Amino acid sequence: MKKLQSYLKLLSIGSVIVLAGTTISCSNINNSATRNFVIPTVNRRPNNNSSSESNSNEDSRNNTTPENNQPVNNDQGTNHNNPGYNAHPNNNNILNPIDNNTSDIFNNNQTYFSSISSLTQPLTQFENKYINFENRSFQPLETNENKAKDIILNSKLPTNFYSHPQYRLDQNHIILDEFINNEVKLKLIDSETKREVSNSDIKWYQKISYPEDKILEPNETRDKGTFILSDQGVVKWKDTKASNEENGPEEKSARLWASYKGYLYSVVVTVYSKEKSQSINNENEAKKMAKKIVEDNGWKKLPTLEKLTRAYEWMTKNVKYDYDFTTGPLLKNQNAHSALVNRHTVCTGYAKGLKLLLEELGIPCRFIEGSSDREARFSKHAWNLVQLDNKWYHLDTTSDRVERKDQVDTEFKFFLNTNKDFMDDDTFDRNFSNPGSSLRNLKFKNFVDSEEDVVALIDNNWDPNTKQLKKLDLVTNGKNFITVTNAFDKRGLVVKDNGYRINTTIGPNKEVTYTFNEQKNEITEVGITNVQKETNENAIRIDFDRNISDLKAGNFNIKNALIKKVENRGTSYILYLHHFSTYGKVKVELDSIKRKDFKFNLNNKKTIEFDIQQQEKPNVSIQTLDNKTIKITSQLTNLEYNFNNNSWQDVPKDFILKDGIIGNLYIRFKETNTKPSSDIQTIKINKASDVDKTVKIVDNNMLIGVDKTMEYKKEEDKDWTPIKQTALKDLKKGNYLIRAKANETTLASDISKVEIR
Repeated sequence: MKKLQSYLKLLSIGSVIVLAGTTISCSNINNSATRNFVIPTVNRRPNNNSSSESNSNEDSRNNTTPENNQPVNNDQGTNHNNPGYNAHPNNNNILNPIDNNTSDIFNNNQTYFSSISSLTQPLTQFENKYINFENRSFQPLETNENKAKDIILNSKLPTNFYSHPQYRLDQNHIILDEFINNEVKLKLIDSETKREVSNSDIKWYQKISYPEDKILEPNETRDKGTFILSDQGVVKWKDTKASNEENGPEEKSARLWASYKGYLYSVVVTVYSKEKSQSINNENEAKKMAKKIVEDNGWKKLPTLEKLTRAYEWMTKNVKYDYDFTTGPLLKNQNAHSALVNRHTVCTGYAKGLKLLLEELGIPCRFIEGSSDREARFSKHAWNLVQLDNKWYHLDTTSDRVERKDQVDTEFKFFLNTNKDFMDDDTFDRNFSNPGSSLRNLKFKNFVDSEEDVVALIDNNWDPNTKQLKKLDLVTNGKNFITVTNAFDKRGLVVKDNGYRINTTIGPNKEVTYTFNEQKNEITEVGITNVQKETNENAIRIDFDRNISDLKAGNFNIKNALIKKVENRGTSYILYLHHFSTYGKVKVELDSIKRKDFKFNLNNKKTIEFDIQQQEKPNVSIQTLDNKTIKITSQLTNLEYNFNNNSWQDVPKDFILKDGIIGNLYIRFKETNTKPSSDIQTIKINKASDVDKTVKIVDNNMLIGVDKTMEYKKEEDKDWTPIKQTALKDLKKGNYLIRAKANETTLASDISKVEIR
């Protein structure tokens, strides 16, 4: 278990880790239908399914830095050459399950997962020179080029052992691909003056381990290197496939070294294959297209529900299902690029394309996969979850696509679904938090769920002129007919003999037509004396000339807003509104009030004007304090937050968030009585890599491999001490804790423990 824990912490995560499996199409058998999203709720890096067998060209025996996977990220935010670079191009918001059953030890509410190991051999006289020189002002060390190469090739010491803390490379990890980051210039920086060291004083090398351990000079790297290196410190992409190989690995890594006046500085360079580079480039093009679609249609100016509706409708109308794989090989239509750029795709592309649109619009969205009979019997399928009013609903643009010859408009049959809108045999993770219900099938005509829904549908279809309801069309779950019958009884309706016909079936929902016997009822006329806007509320007050009991939201028909709730006060009703159709001046029309056996004399349509102001998107700054605590330094009021699209919570009065985790921190201004919640600010939260692979103990009393990004303390102490050297000597006996420091948006690493004897 300890080995597994150590391996997990080698893997760096930007925001989410993508499942290795891909939903190939909507017609292939799903052998892993239950593998869905798991949003991280603990402060650890999930396993990203990287194999322990690596294609790295870096020496796997080097126990100092895990360049076979990802390098130690102790530069706090400069972990590679492009902070916005997406190393995982598949547009999934899916995480692998996290193993919480560990034997972690807690100290002062901090967690450490590993121990510092001892160096197996004592330092040589030559190596001790670096200990003596590195803990004082910079002085050149006499050494020759062959000695430098020998150190790079054979040393088992931490990679920063031969560095002086006054200087550092400006990158900690470089990722190269064919299109986006094809070339990077490395610089050696004086940490005190912030100036670049002249390249004429630097020698550059590349270390490979396949097909043999070897140090390459710049002129040797074009043919033999993992990447191309110039004598000016410029690294360039080259394909991972060798000239004698048919297929190369998806990525390779090797370590670049800079030799300066007897000291050595290094950085890991990861190179993506031509195929992976193309995948990343396609994802980048898809994101650009999502941005263009949103901007061209002006959707960002709209409230959230309108944004969602427009994006959903656009996907169903403008993207065609690729029955014949016209975009090429099978896997080429499994991404957002096939949907947004090529406009031909399958269910995976529909879901990933919609997710990019909603992310561009700032609407929380997840990609989900499973199996469903919606498209084909026992087929693998993909769709989305979207968050509205802090609740989650299903969206399925594939199944709602407009493709019949007689169809012009989107039918919204799979818009804002709940788990109840799937068949029992459909397989996916149904146990997500905060499932929604109030907006279920919002735009699905005649859909009813509760008895109140059925009664409202009856009231709206009853004709006050003929005093009859002859026929009623409704859509409901196949298990819900007792509820329908109870509603008929409540309104005094009797279904004719054989007056029941199922027209179509949409998953578990049935579209049914009922015909009724003639009704004999008296009608009650009701006058409306006043309609006005409520003060300090997005609400309408309607005054009647008599008491009318038991009116519900479905009895009131309005335009340009939704009714959130209804409150009865004597002879008046208050309609509380939300989800207005636009921002600014909004004219809400009270179109009608309907109830069986009543006639409401509205005379003319009543229009009430609201001024719906859009709150500014927050622009807060944060400071990470330790491995799970974050302080919001911009002390604005009425804020709420969540991590990785989990539940929204109020920002505490002290602005300290004690539940920080890796991924995305979302912040927005809360909804008020008169203003919807603001657009969401997204802050990427990283976590520093653990130090147990870089720090070693020598002779039971000295720590090497430390640097300025770390801090330490005795186990019983409260405060941490920043480290300023590359070695800690003369420590008093006892147990010490050590970690990489928190910095800006990067949480502190997990804690390692070491005993000084």
